[in-house]
Amino acid sequence: MKVKKRLRAAGALLVVFATISVIMPLPADAEAMKWYTDLNQALAQARKAKKWVFVDVGAEW
Repeated sequence: MKVKKRLRAAGALLVVFATISVIMPLPADAEAMKWYTDLNQALAQARKAKKWVFVDVGAEW
């Protein structure tokens, strides 16, 4: 009986993981992404496409 319950639980987990792997989107191709160095140009394009903007700021001290 214990073995049957464990196999059923393992099967359920397998189904959950398989479903998640199918549903999750694939990462975008690096060439398909356009990176901007001009903030105003990036904001204009984001407004036009109605998308969010990711701003990465760094400094070397």
